Amino acid sequence: MLSVFVDGDEARRTRTIHTVRYVLEPPAPRARPVRADEVAEQGTVPVDRVGRIIEGVLRRLDEPETPDLREIGGDQARWNELLASLSGGVLDQRYRE
Repeated sequence: MLSVFVDGDEARRTRTIHTVRYVLEPPAPRARPVRADEVAEQGTVPVDRVGRIIEGVLRRLDEPETPDLREIGGDQARWNELLASLSGGVLDQRYRE
């Protein structure tokens, strides 16, 4: 799940929530897995409802994992660092080398 500030909301009273999923294609022998990312917007809500909305979306998706929470506070440099740290990473332990 990804919760982002809404453009034009200088008071930062609303957030847009997205689900971020990836699919791994099983690799051929001695090849790296192929990762396909999917981002879907779920809606825009007041900040005080973000936690409750995310919990509800996760419950409906029947996701057994605990979300990985990262706060960047709207800082572009921290966002870039986060993207760089996650870029191309395989989160599924079965495919880690």
